[in-house]
Amino acid sequence: MLRSIIIAELERETKIIQHLIKEMPAETLNYKPAENMRTTKELLDYLVVCTLGVFVDNYCNQDQEKAKEEKAKIYKELEGVEDKDYVAAMEWQLNKVKYYLSQISDEDLAKPYKLFWGEERALGHALLLSPVKYLTAYKQQLFLYIKMNGKADINTYDCWLGIKKPVS
Repeated sequence: MLRSIIIAELERETKIIQHLIKEMPAETLNYKPAENMRTTKELLDYLVVCTLGVFVDNYCNQDQEKAKEEKAKIYKELEGVEDKDYVAAMEWQLNKVKYYLSQISDEDLAKPYKLFWGEERALGHALLLSPVKYLTAYKQQLFLYIKMNGKADINTYDCWLGIKKPVS
């Protein structure tokens, strides 16, 4: 049950982000709201990998060296993503997450896991909490970047449902 909830939430957020990417004007990629903030391209580069860390750590049984090697493989697979389709890269990430989640036993989902900020949760809870929060937060940032870059016709429906507002 927990696996299906994790997957459903990640699929939902991925679908919405993919919708926002399709709505984004190409010139938005270089947009940077302030000097100390990411460009839209940097944000997208992060969005296509941000959910993988906690899954990779547990796929590698929290062996940091093995996890480092696995993450290096992931980044190698994504080299040149700027020449690829970010919509497809989001789908790629979701499929990777599904694979890693399938490799974690039900028993391991109940084991304690320390989140990067020090809080400890059951691994299953952490897998639901962290990746979904990351996608939701950075989705909102992407929405705002697009909106601030002059795309006036996107709204709450785009940001929270991944659809254009229905015409009444």
